[in-house]
Amino acid sequence: MFGWLRRAPSRRTKQQREMANALTDYPPYTPPAWWSTDSIEHAAYTKFFLENRDDRLAALRMFLARFNVAPDFDDAGLRAVSAWCPLYMDLLVDDLYSDRVWSAYHNFEADWVGPLLGLNPIFDLGVHCGEWVLLRNPRLEWQCLRGPEHFVAHQIVGQKNIYSVKTRRFERGRGESTKEDSFYRHIQWQAIA
Repeated sequence: MFGWLRRAPSRRTKQQREMANALTDYPPYTPPAWWSTDSIEHAAYTKFFLENRDDRLAALRMFLARFNVAPDFDDAGLRAVSAWCPLYMDLLVDDLYSDRVWSAYHNFEADWVGPLLGLNPIFDLGVHCGEWVLLRNPRLEWQCLRGPEHFVAHQIVGQKNIYSVKTRRFERGRGESTKEDSFYRHIQWQAIA
């Protein structure tokens, strides 16, 4: 979806050093295990996710502050995040489109620590954007799902599914503009869809 998520790797740059430093103390998302949409574990996970949104947003705020970005819940905050994305987003996780990373992110098959630590701010950016959409359209709500092959989704739903934390920005083989406002425009569109 966003071409800058697939930027070719280069030698260690100032941006890579900044990213490595910013990630050092990022708190990992550590959800409880859950398997079935109809189970007690599903209810426990949904409760965990909803109760931990503020902590995830606080972690993201502290992380982005290291880049002088304030992810406020207004147009300026969303524009600031959108301008940050093409500069740094692809530096969060090496080999982002590998099966190992994809499974860790979509299926919770591995803890998001060590080389996968960058999955945490990616997830938290999705939470931030979902909350931004909810503030503008309070008829919508979060819905946590686990698919038949253990695929996990966190969606904003109402009349129809309009936003998914995981699938919208992390789909294989999708390409889109590298413009600084592409993320902003995408989330604006989701809020009114």
